[in-house]
Amino acid sequence: MDSINEQPELSAAQQDYLEAVYALALADEAGEGVRVTDIAAKLATKLPTVSRTLTRLRSMGLVIQEDRGPVFLSEIGQSLAQQLAHRHDDVVFLLAEVLGVPREKAESEACVMEHGLSGETSERLHHWLEAWQKIDDATRRRLREAAELNGSGAFTLLGDASGSGDRA
Repeated sequence: MDSINEQPELSAAQQDYLEAVYALALADEAGEGVRVTDIAAKLATKLPTVSRTLTRLRSMGLVIQEDRGPVFLSEIGQSLAQQLAHRHDDVVFLLAEVLGVPREKAESEACVMEHGLSGETSERLHHWLEAWQKIDDATRRRLREAAELNGSGAFTLLGDASGSGDRA
């Protein structure tokens, strides 16, 4: 699995589980695996739900777990989890650093937004963010100012006045 474009079809919840196992595994310096109870605590869910989801991820070859033992990511699961975590970080960066959304809000909204992005869109976003980091501070500041709320709370249509959505 070379890119996130080649990922198996995963639900948003399954993606969250992979990301949780990945994050917990990073904190596991001894390499002893991730405990099911830690996954449940991180995702604020019940043990039976965790067990069912892990069974599905195991059948997809994304996690490894012996009878009620610790959970490990398979090689494919590790690769996919890294890509999902990277996608999450990119969306947080876009919201917080580019658009000026407060960090806590950016984190929670990224959790919702990241699941709706295709692999191709994620890659395009990443390349755009790389370009963003290369522009000068004054230009970034002007672009951030353009994203600031004007206080009215009202949206204005972009493009033509007909509301068709065509901007050309």
